[in-house]
Amino acid sequence: MALKKKGDWWHAATAVDLDQFLLRHVLGRHCRGVPHRVAHARCAACSAAKFDLFTDEGERVLRVCTACEAEHWVCNLDGKGDPDSAGEIVCTCMYSECEVAVGFALMDPPEGGTEEDGPVGHLYVAGRCTECGLCGVYSEWGPDGDFTFPELAASV
Repeated sequence: MALKKKGDWWHAATAVDLDQFLLRHVLGRHCRGVPHRVAHARCAACSAAKFDLFTDEGERVLRVCTACEAEHWVCNLDGKGDPDSAGEIVCTCMYSECEVAVGFALMDPPEGGTEEDGPVGHLYVAGRCTECGLCGVYSEWGPDGDFTFPELAASV
């Protein structure tokens, strides 16, 4: 199926399709003129790639592995995730499990460095519902600090 638009919404067949969703339809529209990268979430405990997601009042995302129930804050290197205010994200089909990818807008690298050596200016946490394939952006923010793509990608 790949990525297809149904009405106003994008649907995908696999998690790999989230790359196209993020690069073309999110980062390509909101962060023009800067390099982009995408990283996919995997559970550090069991390597699974399906999660229930929770967002807190600060729009930070907690992912909970549906295979082993391990919890991990997505790109929370500045430690601002608040578990006390986190509420579950549920798809319009009423299913909560999704595959997760994060799109990164990269800023100017230091002189002599590569694109990935510069700080991330903005990131978008996206998911694909494992039941109906609906894609969506569940949160976005500009990281506090000069975190590079490799640092943040390792914390997806």
